[in-house]
Amino acid sequence: MLESLLLSVLAGVAAALAGSLLFILLYTRNQRRSATGILTVARAEAERIRSEGQREADAAKADLLLSAKMETLKLREDLDREILRRREEWDRLERRAEERARAQDRKLEEIDARERGSAHREEALTQRELSLRSREGEAEIDARAVVVVELAAGIDRHQRSIDIVGTLCRCDATGGESKRD
Repeated sequence: MLESLLLSVLAGVAAALAGSLLFILLYTRNQRRSATGILTVARAEAERIRSEGQREADAAKADLLLSAKMETLKLREDLDREILRRREEWDRLERRAEERARAQDRKLEEIDARERGSAHREEALTQRELSLRSREGEAEIDARAVVVVELAAGIDRHQRSIDIVGTLCRCDATGGESKRD
């Protein structure tokens, strides 16, 4: 009986061991399937999160590029406006400089005209002065000749003064030529 008991205990232990092995094998297999399913779900979730992150990154990149392009366009427009303003200012300054140059040229022309007029007037005055001096010289010669003639003829001083004034008046009326009676 001991043998049969031992055999039955051993058969029970072997059956329990076989059942335990079968249970462990089935449990491990089930756990593997479950882990594979969880891993597949986790991979799918990771792929979904990654693709969602990629879409968000692409959208953020597109937004950033758009805002950068808009900022560049705004800066370019500001720069164009500044360039246009400076060009207009340059043109205005250039026009003012040209106007000043023309005004200076006009003033120089006026000064030249005045100088030419002054030179003509000076020349005319010089000619007139020379003419007057020659007339004075002629009048002096005439006066001396008259004095000599008067002395020779015996005419008095008063009569001689009247004759000299008359001669000078006739000289002025005829433009410098003296006419004797």
